[in-house]
Amino acid sequence: MATITSAQTGWWGDPATWVGGVVPDMSVDDAVVAGGHAVLIEPESYIVLVDGQNLTVENGGVLVVIGGLEVFYYGSLFLDGDLIIVSGGYVSLYYDGSADINSGAVVTVDGSFDLYYYAYLNVYGEVTVDSDAYLTAYYDGYIYVSGGNVTVHGYLDMDDYGYMDLDGGTLTVESGGVANIGGYVQCYYYGSIYIYGELTVTSSGYIEAVYSSEISCESSGLLTVDGYCHWVATDCPLVAFRHAL
Repeated sequence: MATITSAQTGWWGDPATWVGGVVPDMSVDDAVVAGGHAVLIEPESYIVLVDGQNLTVENGGVLVVIGGLEVFYYGSLFLDGDLIIVSGGYVSLYYDGSADINSGAVVTVDGSFDLYYYAYLNVYGEVTVDSDAYLTAYYDGYIYVSGGNVTVHGYLDMDDYGYMDLDGGTLTVESGGVANIGGYVQCYYYGSIYIYGELTVTSSGYIEAVYSSEISCESSGLLTVDGYCHWVATDCPLVAFRHAL
């Protein structure tokens, strides 16, 4: 096993992109996108990260996914720099794969970002889901937002035991954005949910605000609850529903 670091901006599969002219084999190697470099995963190709291998994007580095990136079986993606998922591109976390978006890191989703089967997405930085793009969590996929922000202009779908914890983090559904909660969303310790678009808690869904957290449906927003919605008013004095349920 080796740790292979980018030498310059370029395509993932081009040996000239990497120090030593060796393209990382993510079944056995770790890879680092160095600060100041942008590495692009080619169209119609995908990288598979498995078996505890790590892909790190350093501060000032950029990983651009035009094709696909799959992270599973304890593979890990660490972002101190930026991740861009272009339209038609995808990142999938599953079967205990994980991604850490650290403070200062920015993820822009124009394609799809999916997690399921006990995958973990930890957001300490910024995630923006652009119009017509998707962030999904199914089958025990887990999104943890602590001090970070998830902003949805497109679609957030959570179903079949998908989980999101907002531990001092923020979820914002912007005007034109749609969030469908068929799993579990818990907002606590000054976490916040702001709804300018549409958020629906389906019949199988659960959303909760406790411990000084806030759920705010603004005048342009629509909150529809067919499932379970719970908040503790004494702990969450700022909770305000500004649009009729």
